[in-house]
Amino acid sequence: MAAGGMTNKQIAQGFDSVMVVLKDGDSQAGVLRSETPEELLINTPDKGVLTIKKAEIQSRRTALSPMPEGMGQVLSKEDLRNLVEFLSSLK
Repeated sequence: MAAGGMTNKQIAQGFDSVMVVLKDGDSQAGVLRSETPEELLINTPDKGVLTIKKAEIQSRRTALSPMPEGMGQVLSKEDLRNLVEFLSSLK
């Protein structure tokens, strides 16, 4: 991997993708915005920012980044950061 490259193994803090399955059978995936001992704040592509109580979560896993592999070799760090911030702001 080239220096400065970003892969699914190295995701910038604040841009971790997570998927949770809730006890009621529903599932949500998105970018983890913050986490407390009681809840997760996830920015989902279709529903925007959701607050999910940890007590309602059946399972949780890290999802793959939606950023294509090798994108860090095409864009500068600043351009990549701007792209990720822009994409995570979309609803």
